[in-house]
Amino acid sequence: MTVEEKRAHGRAYYQRHKEKIKARSKAYSQSEKGKEVQRIAQAKYRSTSKRKAVLQRYNLSSKGRAALRRSNRSAAGVARHKRWEATEAGQRSIKQRVKRSFLKRAYGLTEEQIQVLRAKQNGLCAICKRAPNRWHIDHNHATNRFRGLLCETCNVGLGMFKDSTDNLKAAIRYLERTPR
Repeated sequence: MTVEEKRAHGRAYYQRHKEKIKARSKAYSQSEKGKEVQRIAQAKYRSTSKRKAVLQRYNLSSKGRAALRRSNRSAAGVARHKRWEATEAGQRSIKQRVKRSFLKRAYGLTEEQIQVLRAKQNGLCAICKRAPNRWHIDHNHATNRFRGLLCETCNVGLGMFKDSTDNLKAAIRYLERTPR
């Protein structure tokens, strides 16, 4: 029997017994012994350079969470993503994405909500009524609740007074009783 005949015979056998083979394979892979064999095989495969060669040759992604990230779908994709990140547009995009996620995580605000708040304040600081070069988000440090948009000077000033109305009132009294 030639190699081709053996292959044809094997294919025919598989086609006739396909369901039984799949069921047996599934049962084995779900058993404790099968899971252990899979763990060992995967550990061996992960530690080999053959895996990297396969991923690069066929442009395949690795299994797991890394495959979910667009940049990790292939070696070429990773290289392309790194080149893009190095560009000015890539840097701007990264900064915007980090800023958006921080605003959402820290204060529960979106970029659009910030734009609406700026418009409500007529583009001016909520305290000194000047147009700031850079906006700062004022928030209650105890509850992390958003209070308003301020210029850097007013935001730092509130921070220096530890957000205490008593400290601010004392500072006002001090300024009022001292000559200008």
